[in-house]
Amino acid sequence: MTRIRHCLRISPAPLVPVTWGEMDTFQHVNNIVYFRYFESERLAYFYKLDLIYLMTRTGIGPILASTSCRFKVESRSGACHFFS
Repeated sequence: MTRIRHCLRISPAPLVPVTWGEMDTFQHVNNIVYFRYFESERLAYFYKLDLIYLMTRTGIGPILASTSCRFKVESRSGACHFFS
């Protein structure tokens, strides 16, 4: 069983596989990549709530006032990240 299939099997949350280009020379996921993951999942959530339509129609929508990330453990190639 591939790593991605395994990840899909164990969690119903959105899956974000780590790609080669997201790693640094030590094979760790580059810190800025996490914020890209957050952005992708935030937009997916907006689509799920139909906020994109509302923002287009009214010009009003949510803003991101602040963001931070506390790194607890390194992430390497082959890892799966889940967001809920």
